[in-house]
Amino acid sequence: MLGSKIKMQLVLLTILPLLLLVLIIAAFSIYQSKASLEEQLKEQGQLVTEQAALMSDFYLYTGNIPKLESLADLMIKIKGVESIRFADITNQTLVERGAIGQHPEHEPFYRLVTSSNIELSDFDASPSLESPEPVGSIHINLSREAITVKQQDGLVLIVLVSLLSLLIGLILSHLFSKKLSLSLNALVDSANQVQQGHYNTRCEENGTGELLELQKTFNDMINALALNEKDLQSKIDLATQSIQTTMQALADKNDELERTKQEAVNLGKSKAIADERTRIMRDMHDGIGGQLVATLALLELEPDNETKNNIAAILKACLDDFRLIINSLNVHANTLNALLADFKYLIGTKLEKMDIELHWNVLTLPEQVTIDPQQSLHILRILQEAFTNIMKHSNASEIILQGLYEDGLVTITIKDNGRTPEQDKTKNGHGLNNMKWRAEQLSADLNIISDPSQGYTIALTLPVAISSAETL
Repeated sequence: MLGSKIKMQLVLLTILPLLLLVLIIAAFSIYQSKASLEEQLKEQGQLVTEQAALMSDFYLYTGNIPKLESLADLMIKIKGVESIRFADITNQTLVERGAIGQHPEHEPFYRLVTSSNIELSDFDASPSLESPEPVGSIHINLSREAITVKQQDGLVLIVLVSLLSLLIGLILSHLFSKKLSLSLNALVDSANQVQQGHYNTRCEENGTGELLELQKTFNDMINALALNEKDLQSKIDLATQSIQTTMQALADKNDELERTKQEAVNLGKSKAIADERTRIMRDMHDGIGGQLVATLALLELEPDNETKNNIAAILKACLDDFRLIINSLNVHANTLNALLADFKYLIGTKLEKMDIELHWNVLTLPEQVTIDPQQSLHILRILQEAFTNIMKHSNASEIILQGLYEDGLVTITIKDNGRTPEQDKTKNGHGLNNMKWRAEQLSADLNIISDPSQGYTIALTLPVAISSAETL
């Protein structure tokens, strides 16, 4: 009877505190796991929206829907992104990928996009932006599926560990409670020896019945403690090795952070250069450009005569040339497609006045063909000289411009349907020589074919660089 009571008391005294401790540890682990996963989700959402804002502010400012669609298609491929929506300042949807809306398994993120970009498409005076203004907003939904799965896996693991701990505690309590009839003196002496770290000590088995069983169990317990000590030392060694591995990983992470910091510094330098270029363009635009426009406007007030017309023609040519230089320095037109689009805008009015039809085909050119300002100026000069020769000498009624990309080379072909006079067939003036010189500066090939019955055909082939999607 006494043995049963002692056994029951030992079971209760062991299991209840163990159960409480396991519950506290399990609850704390669940809370920490959930908080950590929620924080990771928020950090991911903030990072994605920040990257999307950095890449889309200019496209939102200019209303470039195709660029926004390309950006949306890129962002929707990011793991965890369920939907993305670009909206203008009135919250009118411009581009949407996925289903934007409240969903229990989605975490919404919102960011207002601001921009202080300056458009230089003409020479109309306009006030500069003193501070960034909103140009639109970004709405992104991230999937909570990954965090839900991790929470479920963590909960299952915690429950299994808790049950295993309770089971082990129950087994040990049961074993210990059966052996409480051992001699108290032998148990105390042996316990004192064990407490001092002498795991070779054994309890003297001088009892009978339940006491004898308790003495044997106590000796078994000492053996278990010795094995546990050995196992614990092994685990300590493994933990030490794991800590060293973690410290090495942290060191590698620090190196990566240093590289990222250096990249950020380089990016800041590039931005400073771009800002300075924008300032110079603005000063040229407001200064020289404004003076040319004002002079031309004053000249228009003078009586019509040959001198006035000649001066006006020279001023207009200077203004067109000035526009060409400004466009070559435009930091927002650093792709070949943007450069060609600006040139088409500049040359289009002249062709319309001369009743010349322009056929423009550059759809096959990649969007990521990047060029620097010096290359831009050479290309624009070659195109300008080619179109000027056609308009002055060929009597053409239509011009075809086609752009092709193949194996790292871009070929721009200009062809007209005019009639080249016989006396012009062998001419090779300063204009053509300048075109060839600029082609050499571009490391490009320039082929000029003049057919009296079919007009001019000019082909410029140059090597280009394709930037990665991340630089969009």
